[in-house]
Order: sequence, then C-alpha cells, then structure tokens
Amino acid sequence: MVAEAVVAYRRRHRLTQRQLAQLLGWRQSHVSRLELGRVDPQLPTIEQLADRLGLVVELRIVDPMPDAMDRKLRTRTVRSAGPAGPAVDEGGGGRE
Repeated sequence: MVAEAVVAYRRRHRLTQRQLAQLLGWRQSHVSRLELGRVDPQLPTIEQLADRLGLVVELRIVDPMPDAMDRKLRTRTVRSAGPAGPAVDEGGGGRE
C-alpha cells in the first residue's frame, strides 16, 4: 500500500524518483526500492514520509472474510439431543 501511494503521489505531482528523494532527504535508490516493494518501511518512516509530503496515514485492520460470521450464523446446527430429540437451530445465533 505504501508503494502504491508513493508512486501515485510522485506521478500526480510529476516528479522523478530523484526529485521525490530530494524532498524526502533520501537517496533515489531508496525511493526506487520502496516503489518496487523491495523494502517494508516501519511506521515511523511512513509517518515521516507522509509528514514531508503532506499526506495522511490511515491504519486499518480489516477482516479478510467479512461475511464469515454471517455464514456461521446462517448455517443450520444441531445441538445435543435431549429427551425430545435433537434441537435444531435455524441460524438465529441465540439461545432458546
């Protein structure tokens, strides 16, 4: 994600890697490695980059399977059998 943001910023502002490196106080080779995804910058470096370029850092933690819980709740489950036979839950998710 950082690589894409850096490339997009550089292209939007019509900068070369060398010019962007000068803005950041980095070497051009570091900008190149970052854009190619060959380095994985730490959060302080990302914050420094964003600060110098006037960008905003957003940290997101996202469930890669957002509907997994929904599928679990919709599945039909059979609970242990009591005297009247097995209790069937049609996916309401709650207890009786």
